[in-house]
Amino acid sequence: MKQNYIYSIALVLMMLISTNTYAKSWRINSNASAGAKFADINTAMNSEDVHNDDTLYLDPGTNISSQQTVSKRVTIIGTGYFHHQSQPYGFTKLSGGIVMKATKSKIEGVEINSGCTISANNVTIERCFINGIGISSNGTNCKNATIRNCLINTTNSYYFGISGQGDASTNTENWNIENNIITGGYNARINALYSANILNNYLLSNTGYSDRYCVSSMNNCSIINNIMINTTTRNNIFSNLSDCIIHNNVLSCNEGQHPNNKCLGSNDEAFIFRMTGNDDLKYRLCEESPAIGYATDGGDCGPYGSGYTYVPGG
Repeated sequence: MKQNYIYSIALVLMMLISTNTYAKSWRINSNASAGAKFADINTAMNSEDVHNDDTLYLDPGTNISSQQTVSKRVTIIGTGYFHHQSQPYGFTKLSGGIVMKATKSKIEGVEINSGCTISANNVTIERCFINGIGISSNGTNCKNATIRNCLINTTNSYYFGISGQGDASTNTENWNIENNIITGGYNARINALYSANILNNYLLSNTGYSDRYCVSSMNNCSIINNIMINTTTRNNIFSNLSDCIIHNNVLSCNEGQHPNNKCLGSNDEAFIFRMTGNDDLKYRLCEESPAIGYATDGGDCGPYGSGYTYVPGG
């Protein structure tokens, strides 16, 4: 009887401890006068106060110039990048780039320059503006990444919009790339992935080089409900693809080149989009766009279509 009583007391104590352990939220502001707990993400990661499952909020106007490394399972939330409108309090920017090094870590609503590197499994990058250098991976365990609702603009010729470690590598297998806008003058494409799901994205390659493609070096991937345009060489949409499912996409290539997809022939972007407003607004479908209703579920192709509808400004 006494043993049962002690066991009951211990069980109650354990329940009390578990119910009083809560994830915490922390403010980050690069301006010391703002009174935030931390000046940058690195400082927060080095603090014993910050634990897995905590949330880090980047104050409006925060701009961190050095590279940041996320080494704990946290969620980082910014104000959005407000590419299409003014933000009276300022948006949040990581000018030095970021390395997502913790499994199940997440970042959303932030402008990221100088690259975003995935170095852990199950990382999520959502509603971010990736500018200059795109998203890539580093390390042997970078599986199951989710890249969703991002505006990715590649201006550096040495980097892809989104790139893994090869079409036979399991290091970057099972990435989900959904409802993004990927543009740029150089390597604005998705490259080197194995067993990825590429759904409802818009890819625009407007480089002056004829050897650039929208999607390249893929194996066992699903490429569905996307809009892909190459303004330089219209037929250069796919390169080095094997065992991929490719259907219900709107493509800028010659008619009939890719069965089970809509090919635009000589038509250009204006045949698909309204082409008004800033980058993240002008890619709304025009009234008679061939992308309307062409998705597999009867919805629209492209970032504003089915699934996780793109949100301008993050």
